[in-house]
Amino acid sequence: MTRLVTRDVSRFSKNRDFFREFEIETENRDRDSKSFETETENRDRDSKCFETENRDRDRDSKSFETEILGLDSRSRNLKEDLEVMGGS
Repeated sequence: MTRLVTRDVSRFSKNRDFFREFEIETENRDRDSKSFETETENRDRDSKCFETENRDRDRDSKSFETEILGLDSRSRNLKEDLEVMGGS
């Protein structure tokens, strides 16, 4: 009877150890999964920042193009004015 109880206790201990190891592995996987989710969220946030920077650059580029077109227009107007003044 004592041998039987000892064997059962030993088996119980092994099972308990196994389940504890399994529990630790599961916790590690969960932690790794959360780390991966955080990395993914960070990448998404970085990507959105990059998209915003690109939109800002595009807007700045369009503003610059508009400025150049405005300067070209003013330059043409000045040339026309000079031609009119010189031609009179």
